[in-house]
Amino acid sequence: MTILANDVRGSALGSRSPGAASVASSPLGVEEPTRHIGDNSTQADCRIGARRAVVGKYSWVVTAIASVFTLARFSEAFLVLSANQAGLTLA
Repeated sequence: MTILANDVRGSALGSRSPGAASVASSPLGVEEPTRHIGDNSTQADCRIGARRAVVGKYSWVVTAIASVFTLARFSEAFLVLSANQAGLTLA
């Protein structure tokens, strides 16, 4: 944004080209492994009990981390609003 003098359209167009290049080049570097008929060794072990144990153990940790990040974003927004109200210009 600094280089383009706060030109939002130019910044958005500039950020699309690396994404398009990565999507366009992905078929060149990604190969699917060959699967043999009747070979079930590549399937993941999806037992209900094992999945519940993992989800139950980490779901509250993920929720707590997401809550902290959400509160941090709200506090940042309030700081920006109070600075604007105090008369500071927003960059």
